Amino acid sequence: MRNGIVGVQACFGSTGDCISYKGEVASQYYSSGNDFYNLFREFTQYYYDEYKNTTPKLALLSNPHNNGKDQTLWLVQNCACGWLKCGTLGKGYQLNDELDKSKWLYNILNKLQSDNYVRARSENIGGSLSSGWWNEAPYKNMFAIMCYDIHWGLDWHNESGQQITDPLHDSAFAFFNKYARQKNPYKSTNAMCALKDDLDASDDVRFPASVYRNVSRSNQQRYKNIVNDYAAYGALLEDPDAAHYLNWIILMPKVLMMLGGEYSLEIMNVGSTS
Repeated sequence: MRNGIVGVQACFGSTGDCISYKGEVASQYYSSGNDFYNLFREFTQYYYDEYKNTTPKLALLSNPHNNGKDQTLWLVQNCACGWLKCGTLGKGYQLNDELDKSKWLYNILNKLQSDNYVRARSENIGGSLSSGWWNEAPYKNMFAIMCYDIHWGLDWHNESGQQITDPLHDSAFAFFNKYARQKNPYKSTNAMCALKDDLDASDDVRFPASVYRNVSRSNQQRYKNIVNDYAAYGALLEDPDAAHYLNWIILMPKVLMMLGGEYSLEIMNVGSTS
């Protein structure tokens, strides 16, 4: 059995997530964000040192904060050949702040780090599966997430038992398995291309304030004006109140949002070669 175990996710705080606890705790147990970040580094380094010389090799998988740039960069610099859990990448697509995140995370997942590729996972569980946008078209959304995660460089995607046993998801999972993990174009055996048009409400060149209203994350009318101009192509926004949420909160709205993020509408065409 040991020979079949290739990695372990360390438990930090209450779970493997980068949080100190859930819910309310007594004041004597309170830990600030900075306190927990220091503990995160201390515990991570201990786990890493314990596993780095194992035979067969055991990789340490760590889960920094969803937008945890500092924690992620620290992991890459101090825990060579470690793996990452990437919070929202497996739960949705066209999410707010994805452009900012891509500036520091994309190369970590897709370019050699200390002569090795950083392997990464995410999961599709929790509140997003009961949200309106997901249940409007769950099979289409699963396929879109698979395309999104291949683009990001995610290596494996964790599903619930209900999803795994649903044969209508098989084609999306097979698609992901065929194209994921191939990060070196010169050595890849397959290639795919997914094209999408993101209606980025923060783009004041494509969507000037003189036409669409002031560029502001909280400007709902700006979102509506952009959607109206692209409604013929499928743009739809049923929850303008939620359009400015952080990327992990935007997964939860109970109605359909096709405009989201950085605030984007995804108009996708997929092609592949084998």
